[in-house]
Amino acid sequence: EKVKISWDFQANKAPIDMLCIYADGLFYKKLKYPEAINVKNIIDERPSSGVGSSAVTFREHFTFDDGYKNSAPGRKDVGYSIPEHGASINTCGGGKCLLRNSTTSPFHLQNQQGMNSSSVMTWFTFQGHSGDLWRSSTTVGGTYYERYFRVLEDGRLSVKFYGIELTSSQKLPNDEKFHHVAMVLNKKTGLSIFIDGIRVAHQEIIDNSKIDFPNPAAITAIFGVKGAYDDFRIYNGIVTPK
Repeated sequence: EKVKISWDFQANKAPIDMLCIYADGLFYKKLKYPEAINVKNIIDERPSSGVGSSAVTFREHFTFDDGYKNSAPGRKDVGYSIPEHGASINTCGGGKCLLRNSTTSPFHLQNQQGMNSSSVMTWFTFQGHSGDLWRSSTTVGGTYYERYFRVLEDGRLSVKFYGIELTSSQKLPNDEKFHHVAMVLNKKTGLSIFIDGIRVAHQEIIDNSKIDFPNPAAITAIFGVKGAYDDFRIYNGIVTPK
């Protein structure tokens, strides 16, 4: 993970001052003055935390700073379809973001895995439209099964998997600002929905082995809501609320 640093404070620095760097909530490195002032880029090259099925690993990662490139390790060659209409890379603040002004053409990810221990998160600007931030579906024996992480028209967030539906009572503000939204699902902590780091809905899950019933979808659709997106991530493993 590469992080660019810029300084916007005018306070006088002293040798006792230091810069602490965290990656996904975990402490990574401490830099003392004046070394910290000269640092412009930091690269976290540590392996994913956790072991076995609990290990947290990137499945998909789109920052849009390099267009539609998937920057997740080992996923740059995974196929995905870029919509011909209704999608563009725009300048947002000091970086780039994806703008969806139409969702008639889907954005598909291929070679997908099961979601029984996973999380989906992104920065998103809500503009009063409903649709799916992430969606997969399977049809078996004439029966249609759907799973989604969805924004409702009134700004609430909703998640659906086999036998589970959860909707937040809190709403995303329609204020043209980026807000962080996340869905976290695993057997250890259950199913949770977050807005700006605050858990706004939760359901305990005793057995999540049937989350992908009848089978995981090989293709999923993302960015299915009109609005702006930045730093879209899908993780495998147990991502905890803390």
